[in-house]
Amino acid sequence: MKLSERVNLKVLAVMLVVCAAVAGVAAWVTGLNFWILASILVFGVLINGLIATVEDKDASGRSEQ
Repeated sequence: MKLSERVNLKVLAVMLVVCAAVAGVAAWVTGLNFWILASILVFGVLINGLIATVEDKDASGRSEQ
C-alpha cells in the first residue's frame, strides 16, 4: 500500500503549515531555535496520531490499566 493511500496529503500539508506557524511564533517570542521547535511540534503531532490510532483499534475503546 502506498503512503499516499494511507495518508491524506492535504491534511499532512496543513499540519506542517500550522506546526511551522506555531513554531515561528514560539521562536520569535522565546528566542529559541525555530527548527528545534518545529521538529518537536511535528513529532508530537505524529506521535499523538499514532497513539490515537492504537487506542481506536482497542476493542474496548479505552486504554487498559
